[in-house]
Amino acid sequence: MMLTVTNSKNIESKFQNILNKQLKAKNIFNAVLAVQSGNMEMDWVGAVGDASYHNKVKMQVDTPYFIASVTKMYTSAVIMHLRERNLLNLYDSISKYLPASLIKGIHSYKAVDYVSELKIVHLLSHTSGLADYFLQKQKGGENILDKIVSSGDYGWDITEVMTIVREELTPKFRPGEGKRAYYSDTNYQLLGAIIQSVTNKSLQDAYNETIFTPLGLPNTYLFSNTPLDYRSQPAEIYYEKQPMTIPKAMSSFGPDGGIISNVQESITFLRAFFDGIIFPKDYLKEMKQWKKIFSPLQYGYGLMRFKLPRIFRHLDLSQS
Repeated sequence: MMLTVTNSKNIESKFQNILNKQLKAKNIFNAVLAVQSGNMEMDWVGAVGDASYHNKVKMQVDTPYFIASVTKMYTSAVIMHLRERNLLNLYDSISKYLPASLIKGIHSYKAVDYVSELKIVHLLSHTSGLADYFLQKQKGGENILDKIVSSGDYGWDITEVMTIVREELTPKFRPGEGKRAYYSDTNYQLLGAIIQSVTNKSLQDAYNETIFTPLGLPNTYLFSNTPLDYRSQPAEIYYEKQPMTIPKAMSSFGPDGGIISNVQESITFLRAFFDGIIFPKDYLKEMKQWKKIFSPLQYGYGLMRFKLPRIFRHLDLSQS
């Protein structure tokens, strides 16, 4: 998309208006937005609403929040960093790094076992065909989100994830089949396990050493439901109008959705990601080999693209 900026104050006013309008949407209680141009001439951040609706704590530009599935970008960045160091190859079988007891039987498609064909690249790009442990319905008709909403907070680990995928769910297609992608949090749970296997470190330590410490991100961390991880109160999570206190669940997402950050540190990470600071910049071309999830969403390696119809690809904000 091309944005034509002729009056920065006018554009900043429009950004604020966009942000203000978000609170009028159904079940939106807060929002924060940062906009930064490549040359830094445009650098704007704003926040609206309440970080805690019931306690009337205002959302600020430095309020921490769960970045949810944006965590996958951080996980993919660590994988690419390990690739640069020749500690793994994207086309390695996942069985090279993970015990057979963990992954046995997780990809049986049309009565054929495809576990041996699962590669790191399939996990990164959501082309593994693996079932989604979190949102895919289990045999009883519920998924994990349904269970949390109906019964309350609970946690899980990689072993339970693989048990659910193996015993309760069905894969979508053979690994790497065609040009398809199926968005599955299971892929990034496995990538987290591979990172720990390769580095022989906890996931938190791997993120710290690769991203958080080198980039100077003191307020960005992997939530683990310990007293240390309540260093600052993140914005509340809502399901419709209901605030959800689910620390066990949030600490279980880990590599697929468990990072806390704030918008300013997120911008710092994004610049480093695309500027070749965490891993070689020339990897990006490969990471942007888009596979269709469903229109208009496509997925690369840890990257999701919202592909606008051609008619919307050139917007002149100075005229709107």
